[in-house]
Amino acid sequence: GRAPPVRLRAADGAIFEIGVEAARLSPVLSCVLELDGDHLPGAFEEVPLPLVRGPALGRVLGLCTRRAAEGSWDSRRLGADEAEVEGLAWVADFLGIDRLFGLCLAKVVALSVGRRPCEAAASTRALRRALAQPGLRLPAEHLQGVLSALGLRGLAGDEDVLAAVLPHLSHKETAVRRGALV
Repeated sequence: GRAPPVRLRAADGAIFEIGVEAARLSPVLSCVLELDGDHLPGAFEEVPLPLVRGPALGRVLGLCTRRAAEGSWDSRRLGADEAEVEGLAWVADFLGIDRLFGLCLAKVVALSVGRRPCEAAASTRALRRALAQPGLRLPAEHLQGVLSALGLRGLAGDEDVLAAVLPHLSHKETAVRRGALV
């Protein structure tokens, strides 16, 4: 027979069920499933996720279910609101789903590009992580927008922001170097 679904409890008490195949997209949940199946039968009737809010968790689990069924991530389903997509990114990061985390960061950056750097709704943390995410190849105009936004925020003396911006002062694209100078 089919394995029973995995039950997850969010910080706000919301309970979600997800199929085992979709749950295994998360290294964190995979580890829990291995413990449950190999060593502690029945110990994890509900997996508590105390740092994750229900709405974002539900969205991420839905994306995982679709990914398990269709074989690929669909970034069009992430949404069009910077704050909401950033929330999905942090859930994906918490669950260790690196590919989804990177897609969410790229979407946050793409959504913020059309705004003036000082109006970007994305957090400084998200913008810094977008610069540091391995394999995330941002187009020059997106990179310039992230650097400009971080540069403006870094003027307040945020050493983490400045550390994220400084390596881009020698980028091959003039626009990117200009963004790092703002």
